[in-house]
Amino acid sequence: MQWKSRNFNSVHEAVNANSNGNADAFLNPDGIYCPIQNAEAMASWLTNYARQGVPITIMGDYDVDGVSASAGLFLALTASGAKPDNIRIRLPRRMSEGYGLKDTIVDEVQSGVIVTVDNGIAALDAVRKAKEKGIIVLVIDHHLPVMDNGKTVLPCADLIVDPHVDDALIARNGMDGTAYRDYCGAGLVYKIAQYMIPHTLELDWISTLAAIATIADVVPLDGDNRNIYHEGIRNIQCGRIPVGLQAILDLLKTGNMVTESDIGFRIGPMLNAPGRIYDDGASIALAAILSENPFDAQLKAQQLLTINDDRKLMKEAAVKRAEEYIVRNSLYGTNPIIIVDPQTPEGIVGLVAGEVQEKYNATAIVFTCTGTVLKGSARAIEADNIKEALDRVHDAAPDLFIAYGGHKQAAGVSIRADALAEFYERMKQAVSRWKPNRDYIEYDIEIEPAGIMETNAILQKYAPFGNGNKPVVFCIRNFRPVPIMNSFYKEVGKGSVKFSGAGCEAIGFSLLNKYKEEGYPSCIDIVGTLGYHYFNGSATTQIEILDLKPSEVPIHKSNLFNSIAGVLKANNLG
Repeated sequence: MQWKSRNFNSVHEAVNANSNGNADAFLNPDGIYCPIQNAEAMASWLTNYARQGVPITIMGDYDVDGVSASAGLFLALTASGAKPDNIRIRLPRRMSEGYGLKDTIVDEVQSGVIVTVDNGIAALDAVRKAKEKGIIVLVIDHHLPVMDNGKTVLPCADLIVDPHVDDALIARNGMDGTAYRDYCGAGLVYKIAQYMIPHTLELDWISTLAAIATIADVVPLDGDNRNIYHEGIRNIQCGRIPVGLQAILDLLKTGNMVTESDIGFRIGPMLNAPGRIYDDGASIALAAILSENPFDAQLKAQQLLTINDDRKLMKEAAVKRAEEYIVRNSLYGTNPIIIVDPQTPEGIVGLVAGEVQEKYNATAIVFTCTGTVLKGSARAIEADNIKEALDRVHDAAPDLFIAYGGHKQAAGVSIRADALAEFYERMKQAVSRWKPNRDYIEYDIEIEPAGIMETNAILQKYAPFGNGNKPVVFCIRNFRPVPIMNSFYKEVGKGSVKFSGAGCEAIGFSLLNKYKEEGYPSCIDIVGTLGYHYFNGSATTQIEILDLKPSEVPIHKSNLFNSIAGVLKANNLG
């Protein structure tokens, strides 16, 4: 694979380009944002219902954001005076019920209040049914609304907080719009809780859940989301954190020094795993977060870890089948890539879609099959807006759909199995015509090995990195691994390789075979990202290698090198 430079001269310049010009704002956040439409009113209503002892049903979701938002709202209500027995948290059953508030769930509630978190804005029929029963319905959501020929259609809820429907709410309420719109569900709960329980320990707990959900739900990491992230991380570092979440961090040995990478690749997957594998699995994650007994919390954290290990095996097998499907159907170079695999569980299709989108640089939709219904999950490349694409197809051919919803980069969709061919043809017209290309890898800045640690310290001032603030990619030439025992490298995990040198460690996931094929070079060129790896409270600068190759400069082979090379060859490793 070829490497191409984007020719940036500094971290600031690269971050500015990767974040749509927000580098200065990242360094100097003002922390002042206009109130969210209806947030203060929502806080007042919830506080009054909590103090009056009105039965409250929290209707959440089965992913990290939905579970975190549900737990956060429970904490806010109990801190406001509600008795725990008056609050019921109802999470949807992924396989048997699917996403969001349903008529059958409304049937379970006889009176009081239903508060939806991380869902509800598209539940038009279910909200109407609840209102017909005399139930008060409050919607807290961050998803995009139902559109009918370009017009927003809102549910008939008593009060709505969703920054993405501001135009419709302004028309209804006559208020000013929200200054920032890209919160996740738990982030909105945290903003509402700031009105309900300011300056409390429980508010700090809620901030930690919001920070985790902000990363895990892949919302843009700009504006107020950065404040939410940093506030939550500070509270995690200070130990102002729910007992259940602390047990999870203790099991992962983070020492409470958590980064966006820890959340994205370790904490988030653990909380997501039960809801992906089991029908009512999200309740396991919720119970772990809200556990108040340290011993019980440790048991629940270990249960999450075990379930996540099972999830990894299921995902690995599903990704392999997806790649075989792409080859068998000649889908490489197409956009979107649509895959049907009846063997992949419904809770895993989103993970597979993410892997396909990343590897093939194309919008991906992965379906599993349930009878005559295809249930799928979509992940979009930056050039596409998957929700708008689905809206366009739905406007043109609504009979293809059973249900769909989501946002710009991710969505869920269910269609008739016999409509797949037509759906695929219409989606090809709806997404971008941009052709995927993975023949080269781009890097932002070239640095020397001696500058890795200093550059990383500068880089972290712009953290967190992710959606809306793409990680800076570095090229590091002539990186010389330090020999440990009789090897320049260490095999870690399955097919991954780790090096030490220049005061840091470098890890290449799934790159062990490539390193071997290159002849175990003792000096390598690297393209990768920088960050810190925390373990038991100690921090190590870490390079995550995206690609590597032998350095081109002549290398003097010392006696030590010749000795190590001889050992490798003697053991058929060189």
